[in-house]
Amino acid sequence: MRSDDLAGAARMLDHLADAGGDAVAMLAPPPINGFAGDCVEAYRRWTASTGRPSLLDVIAEDDLIADPDGAYVAGLDRILARRPRPDALFVPIELAGISVLELLKERAIRVPDDLLLATTRDAGRITATDPPVTTLEWNYPEIGRRAAQMLLDLIDGARAAPCEEVIATSVVPRPSTGR
Repeated sequence: MRSDDLAGAARMLDHLADAGGDAVAMLAPPPINGFAGDCVEAYRRWTASTGRPSLLDVIAEDDLIADPDGAYVAGLDRILARRPRPDALFVPIELAGISVLELLKERAIRVPDDLLLATTRDAGRITATDPPVTTLEWNYPEIGRRAAQMLLDLIDGARAAPCEEVIATSVVPRPSTGR
């Protein structure tokens, strides 16, 4: 059982472009799990297929371990120093997205007027931010339902291992990507 993280990240990048982002950046965690790796791969494929400049910053694992907040501050500063300067940013971890929103406010960068911002919804805190931030979301009830059904099917012999199902993710637009 897995989510379509690669396709979901690509849909988010398309959403940012469709919302007016000409220079779409990504500030990504190190690819220490499948989701983080899929996001980086989706960004690389997306920029190659669209001909857009690559404005990707992948935080180093050692930096993240040593100082998580400082790693995102440094990563955001590197992103903002890039040329062309990004006008849209995908930060694929909810708590990092919240931190980045606050850092942007400290730098007097207005979301969405100056920069479109999107993240994921893991813990559910992102909808309470000002402005509420657009998210890539997983359908946890459907994942649970289908995982339970898969287990029952394996027990009953209706399926044979290994088996896999892919569950769609969704982009949920909020004011952070609306101009």
